[in-house]
Amino acid sequence: MKFLKVLIIACIILVINNVYSQSLDFRNHFWGSSKELIKRSENCKLLDEKTFHLIYSDSVGSLSCKVYFYFTQDNMLRKGVYVFSNKYNDPLLYVKDYNFFKNYLIEKYGKPNSDERIWNVEKYRNAENKLGDAISNNDLSLLTTWNKLLTTVKLSLSYNTQEKNVELKIEYTSNALQEIYELKENNKILEKL
Repeated sequence: MKFLKVLIIACIILVINNVYSQSLDFRNHFWGSSKELIKRSENCKLLDEKTFHLIYSDSVGSLSCKVYFYFTQDNMLRKGVYVFSNKYNDPLLYVKDYNFFKNYLIEKYGKPNSDERIWNVEKYRNAENKLGDAISNNDLSLLTTWNKLLTTVKLSLSYNTQEKNVELKIEYTSNALQEIYELKENNKILEKL
C-alpha cells in the first residue's frame, strides 16, 4: 500500500515537473527520462552502458569529468552524478574546485540546507591552509546539500579509498524516484528472507 502511494506521488510530481518546470532536472533531461532518450540527446562521448546506468565523458567549467546517469528498473532516470578526479600536486586546488562549484550551485539553488566538514581525524581542524592535505589523507570530507522540491543536490569532496584519489562529486537525485527505487530494493531483500 505504501509503495502504491509513493508511486502515485511520483507520477504526480513527474507530471507537474514536465508541465511547470522552468529548468531541467539533470543536464538536459527530466527525471523519468528513458535511457534511449538520453542516449539520443547527449552530445558527449559514451564510455560505458549497463542495464541501469550510462557513463559519459565531458567537462564542466573546464574540468574533465565522468557523467553518470542512473535508471530505475522501469528505465526512468532517477539520479545523475558528475565525478571529477583531477590530480593536483597542491592539495588546496581540490578545495578551490569544490568552492568554484559551490558558488555556482548557490547561485542556481540558493542557500544550501547543510554545509558540513566531516572530520575523521582532527589534526588539521584549525588550519584552513591544510584542508587540502586533510582531504588527501582521508581525514576530512566536505559536503554541501540543497534539498529542493523534486531534487536533492549534493556537492562532496572526499578521498575515495577504492580509487585511492581525491574525488569531487556533484550528485542530483530525484526525491520521488529514489524513494521508489529504495522501496523496490528493500522488497527484493525481504522476498529473500
